[in-house]
Amino acid sequence: MYGYPRLTLTLKQPTNLKAGPKLVYQLMQELDIKSHMIKKTNKPQTHTDYEQRPNLIKQLADQTSFLLTDITLTFRKKVLRYLLLKIRSSGRL
Repeated sequence: MYGYPRLTLTLKQPTNLKAGPKLVYQLMQELDIKSHMIKKTNKPQTHTDYEQRPNLIKQLADQTSFLLTDITLTFRKKVLRYLLLKIRSSGRL
């Protein structure tokens, strides 16, 4: 169901009815018609304003001598905590 602004435009376009938004709003209240709209959410986008640094580990012939780690910071109950994730050198780079 549309809200009163969109419903007003929908009534005006095909039929040329001269119904203002206030009238449509009042009629919707009298008839107990409520709009049901779902807000669209945008996916977060990853973008940088500078050129990415090259991955020097991928360029090496022997990658088994490196241990890769990932540190993630999280907030739990107003306390900053970190999660250290170890990734084996034979894993995916």
